[in-house]
Amino acid sequence: MPKGSTHPPESHEFTDANTGVKIRQVTSHPSIHHHPFYYIPAYDDAMRRLIFVSHRTGIPQLFAEIRETGELLQLTDRDDLDEWSIHPSHDGNYVYFTAGMGGWRIELKSLKEEQLLDFGTDKIREKGMVGAAMGTPGRQLVGGPRETR
Repeated sequence: MPKGSTHPPESHEFTDANTGVKIRQVTSHPSIHHHPFYYIPAYDDAMRRLIFVSHRTGIPQLFAEIRETGELLQLTDRDDLDEWSIHPSHDGNYVYFTAGMGGWRIELKSLKEEQLLDFGTDKIREKGMVGAAMGTPGRQLVGGPRETR
């Protein structure tokens, strides 16, 4: 599935039998899907798109649920996406992420990707299971060893 592919809505709602809480499941494909890192919002401020990662192609790719229609739009087609690095912009125009040895953004209107940072040959991930080890952009994009002010 290439970048720009759309999929029909998969969302459905149900009520949790134990708690009575109403739940909306966004995807139904039998693969891993997840939101950005836990402290990163998955929506732009206007809540036009829900940005998430899906493994439905066999490797992690960025997707957006278009809230108006419910359709799912594949935003990337990369083999080097750091899946925990995604950060939607507040204005809804871009999604920022790390991939390969760089920091990137994708414009959501055109799906054009632009490299903003080149980490050279430095390791983009540290050892471990959280933060920079998972590819989150905080250390690399703010305060990492290549920081310039």
